[in-house]
Amino acid sequence: MSGRYRKMRKALSIGGNVLRILLLIVTLAALSTLTVWRGDSALVDKADARIVDLYGSRYSSRLDAVKALLNESKTSEARAALESLVSELGKVRKQDRLAPTYAESLEMLIYTANRQGDSKRAIEASKAQVDLDKNHYNYWLNYAYLLNAGGDKRGAIDALYNAYRINPASLQVTEPLASILYEEKRNDDARRVVEGYLKANRGGTISVFYSSEGEEFSVKKSSRLLSATFTGKPQSFSFPVNSVNGIKKLRIDLPGLLDASVKVGRISINTAEGPYAVDFRGLDYGLHDLDGEGDTLMISGLDPFIEFILPEELLTKNISSIGAEVEIFQQLPDRLSHILRDGTI
Repeated sequence: MSGRYRKMRKALSIGGNVLRILLLIVTLAALSTLTVWRGDSALVDKADARIVDLYGSRYSSRLDAVKALLNESKTSEARAALESLVSELGKVRKQDRLAPTYAESLEMLIYTANRQGDSKRAIEASKAQVDLDKNHYNYWLNYAYLLNAGGDKRGAIDALYNAYRINPASLQVTEPLASILYEEKRNDDARRVVEGYLKANRGGTISVFYSSEGEEFSVKKSSRLLSATFTGKPQSFSFPVNSVNGIKKLRIDLPGLLDASVKVGRISINTAEGPYAVDFRGLDYGLHDLDGEGDTLMISGLDPFIEFILPEELLTKNISSIGAEVEIFQQLPDRLSHILRDGTI
């Protein structure tokens, strides 16, 4: 018995030493981490970002594999992979880093389900997109189209109203919402939608920014804001620039009215020596949220502006004001005009 007792004591002694060594290692690791955290937080952030990237890449690489399957027309295999991916990402929230991957996976699942004639699953995936971001205009719009195609008009109307709430200035949602309401004999509601659309597109502001060589545009060097409305004819504006000398670049900001068109006529640069008429199309210019060629530009985003560089002969002039001739217009579709007049579509 004494021999067994000695062996047990020896084993316990060795185990205790091992435990003490492990506790020492853990303590040293904790102290090292605390030291690094306090002394070099950037290193910790870098390590954390690296871990997150590795974690996220697991899902993005799977999504890339799905795209490859679709390119090879292997829809069934792609659908199965997407179902697995969506299932794993189902608890992702809008603010999570994996939200874009989840949203794209749902978008591709909607596509593959529709391609296979599974409208029910496409609607479910579209609803998941809406749940991910309830303030995403396109998610509500796509959801409405799928519901309507599936025969759920009431659900489609609710979804369209949500898209309309987010962007009442868009014809893309106004026309189907007003039309389906009218078809459902909800004439007053249909007219209110059209009137809300017209009100949202009725006016805005135009402003001019200007800068010297090497400067960025800023509020300190901008004109006062002026109202712009749909008048069906050109409107002339004059923007004082406080006699700034040496203007290099100009930027004309237009109202962010989706589906509207704009015509910009000649720009008048007024100097102490007299006005200079400038056609911006003949200058080095750039367009932002504006599309088109010729005289008419289509506003395609919420921040449309024209930025251009003044000709050499004006760079040293003492400029007192900038004049602009602008026409903003929009043709109401016949369908919506009928609704306003309570006619027949």
